[in-house]
Amino acid sequence: MIPAPLASSVSDRKVSTSGSRGSAAQTNGSARAMTPAHQPAPLLSVKGVTVRLPLGAERPLAVERAELTVDHGAFVALIGRSGSGKSMLAQTIAGFTHSDPRFAVSGSIELAGTSVLNCSAEELRRVRTRHLGFVFQDPFAALNPTRRLKDQLRAVFRTAGPRVRAQQDEAMGAVL
Repeated sequence: MIPAPLASSVSDRKVSTSGSRGSAAQTNGSARAMTPAHQPAPLLSVKGVTVRLPLGAERPLAVERAELTVDHGAFVALIGRSGSGKSMLAQTIAGFTHSDPRFAVSGSIELAGTSVLNCSAEELRRVRTRHLGFVFQDPFAALNPTRRLKDQLRAVFRTAGPRVRAQQDEAMGAVL
């Protein structure tokens, strides 16, 4: 049995997720605790998300009943064994699987108040650009070691839209 992916963050609160084999997992880190009603909505809310794999796959489900809530400003890491559904959950949150006919996705995902599973491709791109970032498992696949980091980051800002491009120098100074 492959255990479920775990969600972890820099806080000391708890979250549970259920992974590819349906087992529940708890961590000592989460991205959200109970907040008063006047607090803003969470940045990310994942409720009951299940990703069914294509017929003939090694197993029927990549993710089963995942639950995750992330507040604004929180950093979250999905950790777990190979094959536990971490990458598939992250791809589903980013909206990369729901339009792919090979996968059947159910549940709800709200990112910055937008329903990831029910929005247009343009709206999804806008929300992803402003509110979502990834650190991929293989950093050498994401960054080219023969190019300057500053040049690679500028390429990201070029695709991020005018509001972000206007803040490029300030952001670059903070990162580098």
